[in-house]
Amino acid sequence: MMAGGAPAYDYIVVGAGSAGAVVAARLTEDPKTSVLLIEAGPGDAGFFSHVPLWWAKIIAHPRCTWMHRAAPEPQLEGRRLPVPHGKVLGGSSTVNGLVWVRGLEIDYRTWEEMGARGWGYQDVLPYFKKSESWPGGTDEWHGRNGPIHVENARWKTPLGDAFISAAMDALDLPRNDDFNGPHANGAGYWPLNTRRGRRSSTAEAYLKPNRKRPNLHILTEAFVTRVEFEGREAVGVVYEQGGKVQRARVNREIVLSAGALQTPQLLQVSGIGPGDLLARHGIAVVQELKGVGENLMDHVQLARIYETDSRHTLNAKVRSYFGQFLGGVEYYVGRVGDRSPSALRSPVPITGRRLAWNSPTSIFTSCRMRQARQAMTLPSNRASASPCIPAAPRAGVMSASSRRTCGSSLRYSSIICPTKRMSKLS
Repeated sequence: MMAGGAPAYDYIVVGAGSAGAVVAARLTEDPKTSVLLIEAGPGDAGFFSHVPLWWAKIIAHPRCTWMHRAAPEPQLEGRRLPVPHGKVLGGSSTVNGLVWVRGLEIDYRTWEEMGARGWGYQDVLPYFKKSESWPGGTDEWHGRNGPIHVENARWKTPLGDAFISAAMDALDLPRNDDFNGPHANGAGYWPLNTRRGRRSSTAEAYLKPNRKRPNLHILTEAFVTRVEFEGREAVGVVYEQGGKVQRARVNREIVLSAGALQTPQLLQVSGIGPGDLLARHGIAVVQELKGVGENLMDHVQLARIYETDSRHTLNAKVRSYFGQFLGGVEYYVGRVGDRSPSALRSPVPITGRRLAWNSPTSIFTSCRMRQARQAMTLPSNRASASPCIPAAPRAGVMSASSRRTCGSSLRYSSIICPTKRMSKLS
């Protein structure tokens, strides 16, 4: 249908990532419901996105990743830390490290206690189960018939087993082979969203099987610059594609799923957000809503490197071309080889550890910490300017520098420590 010269749809979903792809697929299960799904990035990240090990390659590729960088960190001698997230069908589920771990039960319980009815753990658990296909079958915590395939890391080595045992002994942690089960603490191998060693993203699981639905319309490399309003009613979106400005109208609802940084930014450049911030950038206020851009919860990683003479490291296996060849053959024949990226991520409650491949004789471990709440604001009135978070010792306020939303001026505050050389691990 056309409305005012622009095509009209029942729903418009902005962002085809981990959330948007699911929403679009579920809505179009009703053949009478038309959905336009708009993604700023390409339709596919290429071969490397499907082989789990190569996530480190594609997550730094500007074609399929938003290459935001943090503001200079005073505690890190002015270093600017990368803040990447996916820009491709499937979003970050197409480019991330594939670790499949849910939020803690206490997080959802806290949301519910603060007034978010319907978001308690028992409310969301059925949807977690519905989304996944777990090889262990259906039980109180897992489902077996969902579109996202989940399995424990396939590559297990004597060094990995020794590392897990050491964590259990030194920290008095239990062994945990299911971090999405009744207990999230412990040491063990992470579950990954893979199927026989191949990435199972929301693009693969939700969009690919349903691309031929006549009521599902997908636009890629189309960047939404604002939501259009008539009074206080959202009636459509404006987007840029191929150097041209286009419009689409909506009959029912617009769903914004452009990520934790750019969803609030899109609201702000469209006139929804703190009134003083919008006025500062010359944006007409449609609805003053001070919460837009606030309460960002981030996690950061600090890296430590251990030296080892063990031959059971990924580095040792792929340092030669012959080793790489054997690893490739092993992957393609059985999908059980070293191409599982997170084979050794042995977490304690807030810690993940993994083998590194960027140093010939090292084990790299990373500690993930929850970050203090921060407020994101707008750098300018342009939708294509990167959102920014000013650097601060522990927390900050994200602010915009223009009306655009796709630049590289993100300023970001983090709690992080520099890498330190640690003791040897035999």
